[in-house]
Amino acid sequence: MAPHLGSHQSLFLRVRATAGLTGKVDNWDMVAPTVFDFRIDAWKPDTLPMARLAEYLAPLAVVFGSQEQVYFLKVRKGSAIPEIHVHEAAAAKVYARLKLVGTGNEPDDAKKSIQQINALLREDNSSAILK
Repeated sequence: MAPHLGSHQSLFLRVRATAGLTGKVDNWDMVAPTVFDFRIDAWKPDTLPMARLAEYLAPLAVVFGSQEQVYFLKVRKGSAIPEIHVHEAAAAKVYARLKLVGTGNEPDDAKKSIQQINALLREDNSSAILK
């Protein structure tokens, strides 16, 4: 079941596993994903203020960990969908950390950042999903 951000207190994750930036991989345990989408349903790319996007991305970077190897690629069309790339060298570590989110075993800094993201989503009357 995919965790969901918004009125809930924990981040709900669905992971889209990819091999590098192309080619999908169905077995998540064999290859750690390197591309993640953070879909915010209340915003569109042409209505999301840059400052608000930054407010979301800062705590999201903490949730990912390995901050020197996690990169913002772009905001895709549809709902505002920031696309995040994890360097292949850090992919397994980041994926293992993300799998802990919502289990009660996540690191304290990730738990605090999830609370910050949820507060933003409540202010925006929105929800989000990381996949």
